[in-house]
Amino acid sequence: MYSCLQVELPPVTPTDDLARLPEISEKVILLNLQQRYATNQIYTYVGDILISVNPFQEMHIYSKAVSKKYSESSSRDALPPHVFALAEKAYQALLRENLSQCCIISGESGAGKTEACKYLVQHILRVAESEESDLNGRIQRVNPLLEAFGNAQTVMNDNSSRFGKFLELKFSYDGYVQGAKITEYLLEKSRVMQQGKGERNFHIFYLMFAGLSPDEYRKYGLENANKHRYLNSNDANVGQYLTQEAREKYTELRDCMKLVGFTSDDVDYLLLILSAILHLGDIQFQPVGNNEAAQIANIDLLRKVSALLEVPLGDLASTLTSEITITRGEQIKRERTLTQASDCRDALAKALYGRLFSWIVNGVNQLIQPLDECGPSPVQIGVLDIFGFENFPKNSFEQLCINLANEQLQHYFNQYIFEKEQEDCMAEGVSLTDISFTNNQATLNLFLSKPVGIIAVLDEESRFPKGTDKSLATKLHQGPGASAP
Repeated sequence: MYSCLQVELPPVTPTDDLARLPEISEKVILLNLQQRYATNQIYTYVGDILISVNPFQEMHIYSKAVSKKYSESSSRDALPPHVFALAEKAYQALLRENLSQCCIISGESGAGKTEACKYLVQHILRVAESEESDLNGRIQRVNPLLEAFGNAQTVMNDNSSRFGKFLELKFSYDGYVQGAKITEYLLEKSRVMQQGKGERNFHIFYLMFAGLSPDEYRKYGLENANKHRYLNSNDANVGQYLTQEAREKYTELRDCMKLVGFTSDDVDYLLLILSAILHLGDIQFQPVGNNEAAQIANIDLLRKVSALLEVPLGDLASTLTSEITITRGEQIKRERTLTQASDCRDALAKALYGRLFSWIVNGVNQLIQPLDECGPSPVQIGVLDIFGFENFPKNSFEQLCINLANEQLQHYFNQYIFEKEQEDCMAEGVSLTDISFTNNQATLNLFLSKPVGIIAVLDEESRFPKGTDKSLATKLHQGPGASAP
């Protein structure tokens, strides 16, 4: 919400753009960032790059009046560094060049990337206006919805985005917003079934338990949140999270979904799936026969999941405890072991949550897409908000993919900020001091090269029916491990 209060921005200083300093080194940059942070100057330019340092407090510099100052400013140097200035530059470049623009927001977990994305989009929507009434409001209202289903508490951050988001704001040539589209990447589905020490599942599960009525508890077969394995995988007392604040957030979320355009039936189906996921995680298996084949131990719970998902009980039971392959037109049924059945149960839960999240994003896109009469949008501003590099004591496969994506972004940065600039200067005969930087191409090759990269070997091994952790480790040591630097 915009504030009408008059806000005093920090003064313009010589260190607003560190690229203009007589000496640039890691030590100089860090020292200046520290000094500026001490005076609440959280934004700093380094050429075309904007560095943002999380203030971990509310800053009164995002009002409508401040946004207006940056939209009316004739020069970047006339005002202190700000995310609004970056947004204004992207919008003006789109108008001036009639070309699409892109902003990449990257950094460590807890650095404030999601908030920066919100403010960047907020400024663009304010200055661009819309050809459709309430479109801007709908675009901004989707954030709480995506955060509830895609964010979670981690050791580093209480509201960490566990997915990557690419937001495309679509414009006409004369600068009006026609609509938007959201693409989601790399949702950390493994968090549904297991969380590390000091971490939590996705926010929506706790909001749901805090906000549902007694009748809804009975309808979805829910009881005590602590009884569900997917919520207490690290032996935490889930009840401590079911606060009055969580209850209020759940009410706000329901209102948000209604405003965005989800019907009461949509919300009901959504809660049915969430409840089914929790019950699915509580299904247990027991061995039967001499071959230790898995059998479902709590059939009543399976019956509850079957009813919630509206699938036949026998089909669901068979899917969890056996595997059917077809060879030369003949069906071969293979019973799963206890470990295989447990893995299948968790894989189904992760797939359900992943599909549910994609369904929500698709539903949002239906409501914010350009109207048919607008025709195709010729230009757009893309905002990539990718979650940060993290290194936990135990890292999930999703975290590996996230870190690899950040490595690729770093490589792109190296190419276009260092290598391309040096090539341009050499082509124009401009003398340039050789700049040394860490080239991470070897790291990318280790993971992405074919056919001996880690991802290629993992993909190949997962196709083998008898692939094991040991066989995968052997191939990794013989392939990418042997050629690693």
